[in-house]
Amino acid sequence: MQNPSQDRDRIDIIILNFNQEADTSECILSLKRMNYKNYRIILVDNGSTDGSGDRLKKRFNEADYIKSDVNLGFAGGCNLGIKSSFAAAAAGHVLLLNNDTVAGENLLTSLLKIANSENAIGILGAVNYYYSRPEKVHMAAHRFLWWSGIQGIKTGVKKEFEEVQSVSACCMLIKKEVIERIGLLDERFFIYYEDSDFCLRAGRAGFKVAAVRDAKVWHKISKIIGRKTAKEYYIYTRNQPFFMIKNCPGIFLPVYFLVYSLKVFIRIGWFFVTGKRPLSSAVRRGLADFIRGRFGKGRLFE
Repeated sequence: MQNPSQDRDRIDIIILNFNQEADTSECILSLKRMNYKNYRIILVDNGSTDGSGDRLKKRFNEADYIKSDVNLGFAGGCNLGIKSSFAAAAAGHVLLLNNDTVAGENLLTSLLKIANSENAIGILGAVNYYYSRPEKVHMAAHRFLWWSGIQGIKTGVKKEFEEVQSVSACCMLIKKEVIERIGLLDERFFIYYEDSDFCLRAGRAGFKVAAVRDAKVWHKISKIIGRKTAKEYYIYTRNQPFFMIKNCPGIFLPVYFLVYSLKVFIRIGWFFVTGKRPLSSAVRRGLADFIRGRFGKGRLFE
């Protein structure tokens, strides 16, 4: 139920900073160029160790600033911002926005237009373009091949908006009634898969998820496509089966775990024999921590 003092069209924009002052600054400056002004920025300094949070607080003193002494991960940092938004009880929506994005001028106007067009639409995502190749789409939504666990991407939105399974928290507008019904992001993921899990939970609660064609952000995607760090191999190996158990239709799970097991053991062996021992170790640790139920930061983030 909407709080009487809450402005349904007001948006609280939650941005996390972790030792990325330049990217965060560019992101906030892009928000100031938008044609929609009924928003507030909640800047969460997520355990930065380089003093960037304090400098950003001083430079952008119009933003509400929250400091965490430790890195809470993407899920935990966003939840900190969401709790602040709910405590203020002033906005009807929250927008999760990666700090390494640049917002399009019509971002909030386009998202809010679709959000207000249908009550059942609870989560909306922007189309993500490559920052380094501004005319090329990176992704608009996720789609799942359940038998393999692959989280594929949808790049095209042909209509003004399309209903999808999941959108990226790189830029995700959430109606507050969604959070009131299903709760916060699952912090056990720490980072990766928390956004897809949230969207699928919302879908099971009766909300629609939509990708919006005219809502655009430019994301600083790595130029080295397909090359993962040890931390990424660890977190994907650990989080993917956890996500699947939570969300995958049961009929696909036996095949998925067969594929997952083959993939994991092939990677462990291949990385080992090719001299990439840190990657082999990361996959082994990800598997071990999934089996042990050790989530959150995990060993490679300590």
